[in-house]
Amino acid sequence: MMKTVSDDLRINELDLTRAGIISVQQSALDEQNWQAEFEAGEVVYKVQGYAPRGRPFGVDADILLGLQTLFFRAGCPDSNRIRVMPLTLIQLAGMRRSGPQYVRMREALMRLSVVRWEMRSVRGRQGQTVTTGLISDLRLDDHAGLAEGSAVGLTEDGAIDVVFTLAFADSIRSGLYQMLDANLMQRLGSSSSRSLYRVIQAHRLRADDSLASNLEVTLRDWALAWGFSLGRTDAIMRTLDQAHERLVEAGYLEGVQISGRGLERTLRYTFAATQSDLELVTLLTQRGIRAPAAQLLAAEYPGRVRSAVAMLQARMNEGWQPRSVPSALADMIRKPEKYGLAELAFPSPVQSPSRRSRKVPSRPPKVESGDGVALDSRTALVSLLKVKLKRAPSPMALEAVQALSDEGVTALRSALSRPAAEGLQLAQTILNAPL
Repeated sequence: MMKTVSDDLRINELDLTRAGIISVQQSALDEQNWQAEFEAGEVVYKVQGYAPRGRPFGVDADILLGLQTLFFRAGCPDSNRIRVMPLTLIQLAGMRRSGPQYVRMREALMRLSVVRWEMRSVRGRQGQTVTTGLISDLRLDDHAGLAEGSAVGLTEDGAIDVVFTLAFADSIRSGLYQMLDANLMQRLGSSSSRSLYRVIQAHRLRADDSLASNLEVTLRDWALAWGFSLGRTDAIMRTLDQAHERLVEAGYLEGVQISGRGLERTLRYTFAATQSDLELVTLLTQRGIRAPAAQLLAAEYPGRVRSAVAMLQARMNEGWQPRSVPSALADMIRKPEKYGLAELAFPSPVQSPSRRSRKVPSRPPKVESGDGVALDSRTALVSLLKVKLKRAPSPMALEAVQALSDEGVTALRSALSRPAAEGLQLAQTILNAPL
């Protein structure tokens, strides 16, 4: 596996989430300094937070994720700086376009720019301490309303200049933040559900980079990890119950068992099985994508992995040097249209078992031959492959074509539409057989 700066520093979104720096609560907290000690996933966490402008909360997490996404799309510049428009960030954060939301976003950016924390994590007798923050410099174009005492908001046509701390920027370059399932995040909808998903996924990750099949925590520990006030047990449970329901409906959780009373009650999460092809996961981890992210990508986009890997290798053979190979590969899989793999953008991601609807198996898609006769798409692909090769394909290649899924057929058609050398290299990777 490729080694990145962040593998050594271990200062990344996992630490941010595990430390509970951004509270899940939807209203502002009167906390400029706080301490928390809790246990989750057999690890004890001791956190000391410093927030001169108040502890980040609620949608602040979505705004931060939007900044990370824009930084990655900008190519992770060496300066660690990005310049973004407020409207773009509001859209990425799922916020409404209104005056109060521009005020809310400015306040969130100000909180995120100054928050820092110390975290010590202990597993058995082995411990680690980090002290870090997120943003080193921030510049905003803003304005106040006409009325005296009006709140200050961002200027819609102004700009936001953000410089990430070195360690946090490196974590984005390494692709660590992409271990979250973006499609699941969209389906969850509510901010509290997305926050719970972030927290669970962070604590679900084991020391060996595998994902636990279940996670058990006490309500006291979970409240601290989430940034809740311990005096509001009823509010905690209401928020959790709603988030649990959405996560089960989305197919992320198989179920939640709750036993006991008060803050000492126990929550046991059982995760829905993620069906990921071991061979696809290996293809991704060999190119530096961490195991949890590789499992998610292989399960969500099984028809895209081989084509993206082949495309990455072909471009690198031509001299392209991506700033981060894992990040570039993950982006190719998630957004194939950006890299000329437009055909792969059409198949929907694989839904979890609990969300799949039962459908009558469709007949193989047909295409028209030059004389108007309907042909099975696989037969047409074999003919096209023969033209590209200038000979008959091997028996193993013929067998592999017939065994392709619908997504595989689409991927192979896209590959064979390319120049011969590149197309055949992609085709061999898709078919996993000599041509």
